Amino acid sequence: MSDNVSKNTTIVLHGQIRGETQNSINSIESNFPYSEIIFCVSKSDKGFDSISIPDRFQILFYDDLPSFDDYGFVCRNFLRQFGAVYFGAMKAKNKYVLKVRSDIVIENIQFPFIDDNIYQKVKYFHFSGKVRPVYTFPH
Repeated sequence: MSDNVSKNTTIVLHGQIRGETQNSINSIESNFPYSEIIFCVSKSDKGFDSISIPDRFQILFYDDLPSFDDYGFVCRNFLRQFGAVYFGAMKAKNKYVLKVRSDIVIENIQFPFIDDNIYQKVKYFHFSGKVRPVYTFPH
């Protein structure tokens, strides 16, 4: 990755803290040496003390978004992810935002050439790896 892309990109790391999270943190640290990195963690999440976070990461604790109706785990999970990314993106200072789930380990990533004329309105990358889609209810 070019240093220019890294310097102009904020990484918003979000998701439940679990076994893969430390590897995800380490991969972001090594793949984005010049990026602003915001780690969004729910105040209700357990396990925060079990991981090691580099000093240059900004940590943003947020309250879970309330569910207007309880459609089950999938709905709550979607709202939690949406809230984390929203709060992280609002705090981002760079030109671009890359959202990465905390269970994704980035081994190799390359961005396409970024032409600001094309990406003037859409300044959002999503690296999801091999993760199944999240569905929300009701349809």
